[in-house]
Amino acid sequence: MERTPKPNSGIRLLFLPLFLALVAAGGCDYLEKTRIEKALDERADALINGPAEKYFSFFAPDYYDPWQSFDQMKATAAERLKREPRPVISFGARTITLHGDQALVMERFTLEDKVEGKPMRYDEVQHLLLARGPQGWTIRRGSEILRLLSGRMEEERAIVDILLRREAALVNKDINSYMRLVSSRYRHKGEKAGDIEKKVTQNFRVYDEIQFRSYDRKIWFFGDAATVQQRFTMQASQMGTPRTFSGEERFELEKTGDGWKFIKGL
Repeated sequence: MERTPKPNSGIRLLFLPLFLALVAAGGCDYLEKTRIEKALDERADALINGPAEKYFSFFAPDYYDPWQSFDQMKATAAERLKREPRPVISFGARTITLHGDQALVMERFTLEDKVEGKPMRYDEVQHLLLARGPQGWTIRRGSEILRLLSGRMEEERAIVDILLRREAALVNKDINSYMRLVSSRYRHKGEKAGDIEKKVTQNFRVYDEIQFRSYDRKIWFFGDAATVQQRFTMQASQMGTPRTFSGEERFELEKTGDGWKFIKGL
């Protein structure tokens, strides 16, 4: 006796290839993510234990960073990794998103080191762009750890020193020390360096005593330029009446032969 197919059997047969394709795609994604995890774990081991050459092998030859050229970054980082004690680096949570032959990786890390004897600690998230090629998955951009090892720590220390010198000049009402931190190329909202000198000098005359504290600071680098964002609280007295100011500041600085200088935002 001929069996009559159920009404939805054709639909099931229609969707079976699609279901199998989705399962296969999911399996491929899992396999590639496993390969990426393995590559990143091996990179972490090479970074922590050496050798430096193996660490750099996980980067694509065309690795790009607006900070410096890849060759410059490798040379500086290699010298840092030769010195003792080595930076203390650990990795945390990681997520991987696949887009064909590219992958976006969000990865937490902690790096501890010293610059000029002063301890530096970074708890950050880096966003890596990876590409799949004949040699497997390699990093094309986004490594904040490579930036830190290639001079970002030293430059941040230098910029923080400039910011602290500015704060000291404000508290001491020292216009000469203040203006030594301002570039002659300063331009912001129609103001030049001379306008900043007049404005700050006037503030020194108005306020009897100044206290200044900055916090929640962030620094971004673009070659020999940097942007700083920080929050601040300033207490000042005017004719014996205390006043409190608080808010957010955003500066731009440039690296010169005489160190970092403010070029915008004061």
